[in-house]
Amino acid sequence: MLRVAKGRGHLAPGGRGDVCLDPGGLAALYTGYATPPALARAGRLPAEKGVSLQALAAAFAAPPPWMLDPF
Repeated sequence: MLRVAKGRGHLAPGGRGDVCLDPGGLAALYTGYATPPALARAGRLPAEKGVSLQALAAAFAAPPPWMLDPF
């Protein structure tokens, strides 16, 4: 379970499973590659009713990833 308060996050066992992400969805959210609304539109972020995508976006706010070197 992730709890966010005053700009800090804490992980603990338990929770109700209000938000369920596979590893790829979590990686996209954590790195800033995709926003919660974008993941929800793509069907990658199933959430229980009442879960605020804006609050989730604020908890994982980050600039989009980029790299100087082309591959």
